[in-house]
Amino acid sequence: MAGAHGALALGAALMLALSAVLSSLQVSLLVKQALAVAYIVSGYGFSFALTVGPLVGARGLSSK
Repeated sequence: MAGAHGALALGAALMLALSAVLSSLQVSLLVKQALAVAYIVSGYGFSFALTVGPLVGARGLSSK
């Protein structure tokens, strides 16, 4: 369980770090846009899953 909580915090820190250096990466604009879109979709996906999961009763700690 601690690994899951750590992954959420690490993901947020990675997104903040990427936003700071994305403009200075020496890659094409398409790669920069793909990175940005991937991390934005990932962030919203985690937010959605963390909100909807408990509402529908999807609990990772249950034995069923």
